[in-house]
Amino acid sequence: MKIYVINLDRRAERYQSFLRRLPLNWPFAPVERFAAVDGKDVVSPEWWTAGRAAYGCYQSHLKIIEQCIADGVDSVLILEDDATFPCGFAAKAQEYIRHLPDDW
Repeated sequence: MKIYVINLDRRAERYQSFLRRLPLNWPFAPVERFAAVDGKDVVSPEWWTAGRAAYGCYQSHLKIIEQCIADGVDSVLILEDDATFPCGFAAKAQEYIRHLPDDW
């Protein structure tokens, strides 16, 4: 499984804050930072009505998914740099994973 956190290059402090919020007993593969597409630097199509920041976010998710498909990645978890984790997250995630079928 690949795990990405989307983060704008100009917001390095948000990435550092995200890393501090990760549970110490993180149950997944290491998190990889993905340099977000900055909505300020792209022109959204005419049909896009959610704003430039949202378009940059959409493009970031799309690029990660396209890269995973090209690399043959079977499973990906995409997080935003403002994600938070509730108390006991790691233990609950491990319990959930333990009950997944082998071919999941």
